[in-house]
Amino acid sequence: MATIRPLLAFLALGTSLLAADAPAAGALTAADVIAKAQAAVVKSPDALRKIKSLHLEAKITDAEGKGAGSVIIQVATPFKRREFAYNANHSVETITCANGLEGWTKSSELVTGGRSQLGVMRFEAVSTLKDMATDELAFYAAPTAGAGKVEYKGEAEVNGHKVHSVEYGYRGGFKVTRHFDAKDFHLVASDMAGQGGKLQRQVVDENTWVEGVSFTKKETILLDGKKVSSVEYTQVVVNHEVPDAAFAFPQR
Repeated sequence: MATIRPLLAFLALGTSLLAADAPAAGALTAADVIAKAQAAVVKSPDALRKIKSLHLEAKITDAEGKGAGSVIIQVATPFKRREFAYNANHSVETITCANGLEGWTKSSELVTGGRSQLGVMRFEAVSTLKDMATDELAFYAAPTAGAGKVEYKGEAEVNGHKVHSVEYGYRGGFKVTRHFDAKDFHLVASDMAGQGGKLQRQVVDENTWVEGVSFTKKETILLDGKKVSSVEYTQVVVNHEVPDAAFAFPQR
């Protein structure tokens, strides 16, 4: 599936696309690659249409393999996203949440009498999270007309695999380039802007099947080609029920 993105750097199945040039006869298009990639991650053609929300839990280790924290991510249609991030000793919890209209962050010390701080998210950040939520639940599908576009970037070699690369660009500014294996079209890696403008690459190391859909199980995070962390998703729940109130701005 489309790799879920923990905010480490700040961190409907239509295939509409805009292309500047007509593809050469017999050449793959973004729509071709997307269709093959979607077929590769499901055991039933209808499986993706049934997914309206996701709940994921993951543990993070640093480049040396030491525990660096954990994260819980909840995404729900149409564009709600909530993330709980914890430091290595679980003494601090940081919540990042947006519902497409407003967003907020809350940092709390998980100790008796610990402090907490609530902040309002800027419009640009809300737009980015809205795009991310839409993208994560699209399972590789192109943005709908007016919401963005996709572009086939050609063949390349990534992590020892010959791949077909597709760039997804959203109207709110979020971009991600996915590299699909040229043979079986499983996701090899995803690229996006990382901290300080560096290239953040998420390399898929292992997949797992949940409710007939393939999800990323383990991945390696690279920043400008240098390993910075690893992520292992310990739980994936499809259509996890979260009330709309959970994504609303907290009452003071």
